[in-house]
Amino acid sequence: LDELIGILKRDPSFREFLLDGQVAPLDDYLEVRPESAELVRELVRSGRLVIGPWYVQPDEFLVHEESLVRNLLYGRRRGLEYGGVARIGYLPDTFGHTAQLPQILRGFGIETFVFHRGLGPEFEEVGTPFAWVGPDGSEVVALYLPDGYCNMAWLPPDPEDAAEMARKLLKRWGKWARISSVPSMVGCDHHLPKDYLPRLARELAARDVPAKVGSLREVLEEARAARERLGKVSGELLNSHYHWVPYGVWSTRTYLKRLNFECETLLIYYVEPLWALAWVLGGPYPEREVWMAWRYVLLSHPHDSICGCSVDEVHREVVTRLEKAKALASELLECTGRGHGALEWFLGGRAGYRYEWHAMHFLASKADLSFAGLDKPYVVAFNTLPWRRRAVVTVRFRPYAVVAPMLDELARVAPRNVAEAATELLRAGTVVRFDMRGAALRDVSGREVPVQVKELEGGVVEAVWVDELLALGLKAYAVVPAQDVGSDGLAWGEAFIENEHLRVEFDLENGGALKVVDKRTGEVYSGLATFEDGGDIGDEYDYSPPERDRIVTSKGAKASFEVVEAGPVRVRARVRYALRVPASASPDRKSRSSEEVEV
Repeated sequence: LDELIGILKRDPSFREFLLDGQVAPLDDYLEVRPESAELVRELVRSGRLVIGPWYVQPDEFLVHEESLVRNLLYGRRRGLEYGGVARIGYLPDTFGHTAQLPQILRGFGIETFVFHRGLGPEFEEVGTPFAWVGPDGSEVVALYLPDGYCNMAWLPPDPEDAAEMARKLLKRWGKWARISSVPSMVGCDHHLPKDYLPRLARELAARDVPAKVGSLREVLEEARAARERLGKVSGELLNSHYHWVPYGVWSTRTYLKRLNFECETLLIYYVEPLWALAWVLGGPYPEREVWMAWRYVLLSHPHDSICGCSVDEVHREVVTRLEKAKALASELLECTGRGHGALEWFLGGRAGYRYEWHAMHFLASKADLSFAGLDKPYVVAFNTLPWRRRAVVTVRFRPYAVVAPMLDELARVAPRNVAEAATELLRAGTVVRFDMRGAALRDVSGREVPVQVKELEGGVVEAVWVDELLALGLKAYAVVPAQDVGSDGLAWGEAFIENEHLRVEFDLENGGALKVVDKRTGEVYSGLATFEDGGDIGDEYDYSPPERDRIVTSKGAKASFEVVEAGPVRVRARVRYALRVPASASPDRKSRSSEEVEV
């Protein structure tokens, strides 16, 4: 960027530079070159440094669809702060494209799309550009780059050599192009800009090569003008007919995919809906904190990052970003500092704690809990989905109680207002304890809901119950002593478990393979959960079985069966068996090793 900005500053004939269709590189650059901020803004405002519309260049299949929207939204927001964003759906190297992308792009007023991976044999008929149609009928003018987005990246400074290269380009595009302009992409990935480009364009023109320093914007304007006569393509673009789409990245470094899923789920399905409810009820919406969490997530979505196909150092940084997003999102929901758990629930404003710091606590403080009384603790369940549902609700906690003999110690280690507030509550007879072992829940109507409790490591207790929850709402319960209740259709025995809907049988002679019986329809599904292990000599992009593969399966493996949890709400079983599998590929990578390990 230092080199690029210097060229743009020195040479007005170097008309413009496309900064890879994203904005994030400028954020990084200005962290180390803050003195260049105004010059960067001037170049962006004048249209010579073209940024966006994306914040980062994302993968489209490994991230939530809402993340693609937020990517464009945040890219636009940051880009406008710099002076403007391009309206080009530029995704030249992304590993395939979702069918929904035209609809997403049009939602941001973007009518064009540039790419080079994913088009199939239909290219022979439609050429480039063409109209790409989404499932809802949305259309964008798609400029396909059949010879890649680096087709003139190695343009030499010598005019004769450059003229020969340009003529070959024009000849290739003569059979593809449906417009007169041919995009000559003088750059690639991390290439430095070529300062001789304006001079070379003039010398090529003098040699009857129709060349000029132009822009994708100009090419796409011509393409849009030809929209009515362009061919049409619909559906996802995920074909490797012309350019390799590395499908193997969908399962590379799965720990990244899991962590990203957790972060997206927290933000999309918990943090934002609950804070929206809190805002409606008078709470302050934490806009900056939410966007900070989203930024950490988005910075993990470049296709080489979330796909897991970069070097280890990159992915350690991706994990760090996602862990930051997860921690921030979790704290926006509830207080994660559990050291003062008992006081957090009961002291409220008396001890300086403010419910509006955390969405779940704020909403719980607005619920009518008078039915629980002062002598009973309570829990609140949330449904953040926009439909009523019968949900499995889980809460984890450490049982605690604050009693009078503890107050002297509390006064010694806690802030004065905390100790005084605890004393006040005890004198008033208010309960300062929480435990759901041996308990049930009672809702506002007086109906009791059975609870199943399991003790985990570290003194943590998990409580589970099932109940109907209102759409985008909450439900409060008082914690009361449990009565004897039935198991709601649950049963278990030697190698089977079942409820009122399903019966699951375990084949202990074949690795615990499942037979699932749908008791409502009579359908039987056999041989499920059979494990299969094969070789893989591929790389970070692709799965590739060895020439002489050896497949190991759980068929024939002796398994053990154990019911590890059973109660009124659920029953869970554990199946164990061991397999011996090859330890690695053979030295010549044509088969699997003779050395085995047990898994």
